[in-house]
Amino acid sequence: MTTSSRLNNHNTKEIIMFRKIVVFFVRIFLSLWFKVEVENVDRFEKLKTSCIVAPNHQSNWDSVLVPAFSKRVMYMMAKAELFENKLFGAVLRGLKAFPVKRGKGDVTAVKTAVSLLQQGQSICMFPEGTRNKGDKPMKFKSGASRIATTAKVPILPVAIISNFKFRGKVKIIYGEPIYFDDCYDKEMKKEDFREQIEKVEEAVKRLIEKNR
Repeated sequence: MTTSSRLNNHNTKEIIMFRKIVVFFVRIFLSLWFKVEVENVDRFEKLKTSCIVAPNHQSNWDSVLVPAFSKRVMYMMAKAELFENKLFGAVLRGLKAFPVKRGKGDVTAVKTAVSLLQQGQSICMFPEGTRNKGDKPMKFKSGASRIATTAKVPILPVAIISNFKFRGKVKIIYGEPIYFDDCYDKEMKKEDFREQIEKVEEAVKRLIEKNR
């Protein structure tokens, strides 16, 4: 059984209830630790298709903040190291996260992401590939655009703005979905994927500049 099949087979009443419980307590904890503001999340929740949610990445907190503050379920691609902590790993699994091995061309994780998207599920992944504590996002990697084009889904740019200090403000702002319909049946080259992800990167940067 593939990873995506196992993840989808976890949509039993018990697992769904477990996720609701995890989300409930995670949201309480995060709301006590930070002052969380979420804007335009309906752009994701009301989207009539699966998609890739693509935020900038500043902190490990991002992996729980984004899925916890959305009523619509999204699967999360999270670095494998985060699952080594049993408690944090359990929380991530409760939020439907699956591990990805960074820097090793994790084919299994990519196949899982494409399969989930084709089955109508949405996923969240960080195109920067690692955390960036600077004021501006690092150069986005083209993996997200490759997955989106293969699965024929849009990418939703998201900005996360915070210093992640105790009781500090965390802003999560959803942008408009970016579609690549004209590329779905086209033979894509490396520079085509680069051009796609640059559109997403620029959209995230604009959201950050506008809402900082």
